[in-house]
Amino acid sequence: MIWNVKKVNKPELEVLVADSDLFCQIVSITFHFSEPVIKGIKLLLDKAEAENYLVYLNGKPAGAGTLLLDSNIGVILNVATLFQYQKRGCGRSLMLFLMNRAHELKLKHLILAASPMSEKLYSDLGFKKEFDIEIYAH
Repeated sequence: MIWNVKKVNKPELEVLVADSDLFCQIVSITFHFSEPVIKGIKLLLDKAEAENYLVYLNGKPAGAGTLLLDSNIGVILNVATLFQYQKRGCGRSLMLFLMNRAHELKLKHLILAASPMSEKLYSDLGFKKEFDIEIYAH
């Protein structure tokens, strides 16, 4: 999905720069990643020009997201909300924060891959679907 960057409403929930370990823990739990996969993600993010954030609900970390930067394009990755905090505005607040952050950084476009489950949220925020990808696993 793609979005032409512009200023949007501020998120309702608090979003802060993520502690690396807590960020990886939330992503691991949400996506059911194994330890080697999380270590690989952490290594890649440490080497990339990326910003990692956590969204908080009632003072507790509820979700995570990454803004990967490349020239005038941003890529949103690792958007994850812990199960017990889903359907409470965490994903929306995180996305609004990342969208505003892209505006602050003067990016032109944001790109993200969306699961069918999250596609409606992103469409409601103004992202346009460009194509579908099917992933098969053995």
